Amino acid sequence: QSQPYHNILFTNVEVDANQYQFGIYDKLNLEYGVKQVSINFTIIDFETSEQLLFFYKLNNDNWLPIKYNRVIQLNNLKAGSYEIFLKAIDKYGEEIVKKLTIVVATPYWQSWWFRMSCFLVLAMSIFFLLRYRIKIIKHKANIDNKLADYEMKALHTQMNPHFIFNSIGTIKSMILDNQNEQASKYLGKFAKMIRLTLNHSTEAFISLQQNNEYIMHYLEIENLRFSNAFDFEIVLGEGVAAAELRIPAMMVQPLVENAIWHGLLNKEGYKKVVINYILQNKKLICEIDDNGIGIESVITGNKIHTSVGIDNIKKRLLLLNEKYKIDCSLSIVDKSTIKAYKEIGETGTKATITLPYIV
Repeated sequence: QSQPYHNILFTNVEVDANQYQFGIYDKLNLEYGVKQVSINFTIIDFETSEQLLFFYKLNNDNWLPIKYNRVIQLNNLKAGSYEIFLKAIDKYGEEIVKKLTIVVATPYWQSWWFRMSCFLVLAMSIFFLLRYRIKIIKHKANIDNKLADYEMKALHTQMNPHFIFNSIGTIKSMILDNQNEQASKYLGKFAKMIRLTLNHSTEAFISLQQNNEYIMHYLEIENLRFSNAFDFEIVLGEGVAAAELRIPAMMVQPLVENAIWHGLLNKEGYKKVVINYILQNKKLICEIDDNGIGIESVITGNKIHTSVGIDNIKKRLLLLNEKYKIDCSLSIVDKSTIKAYKEIGETGTKATITLPYIV
């Protein structure tokens, strides 16, 4: 019995409706994303090609019959290597098998180098994110520590040993002079002020009403000590809701103390300090205005003392700005440098704290 045929030949291939001549090659390279591949084949030197049966299989799958047109059709091939086996069987049962290898390119996002790059980028991102987070935490802790330090200094300013000693001495003098009613009144205000100081020392922000209550007690105590030597006033501008607005604690009192001790008490004649609150451009403006001798006239020794307290307030404001992302500032000017005051011959100092409108 003679061999009825010699070989199977793949003639051409259609990839997504584009036809390419295939020739004698037994390997086909395709780009990723091909939807449909049609492989045409023929038989060489058959005696009776009409009586042939054709089968194909993909890799190790089962053989499938090819019924029409001598075409193998493949759809939606994923990335990878495929072996296409084509088998022809003649009327004598003789068979021949032809193999075709198809390689579908791996897309870049599935390649090892891309995955490795993504892993490295992710690892570096996590590393730098953690590093940045640790830096932020350390920076915040540093700000908190500095704030605590400056708040302790502010508390020390408000709980000044000289002020406490002098206040107790004044109470003692009143008792010895049989001014019991006056001593009792003074002692009540002094005790309440101490309690408010301790309460405020635990808060970063307090209401404007709480602040003013404290300032009022402080002014009354100082005025009693100095036999009503000066007048004082707290003025709330239009729209200033003292119970709702919040300001940094222990911020205003040191400026009021400076106005009294280094402005008013060094002056002869009528003395007055006014604490004025104004709403302006969604900010709260606090002005401590005295008619004392003016900051430019303060003696050198007191200049040093005043600058230490003011420097502490400025540093607290900078730290509060950084921590809470707010906009606080402090300015202190001698009235003699302001034309409007200079023209009327008014002396004194005006300290202005600009605070955010916080409710």
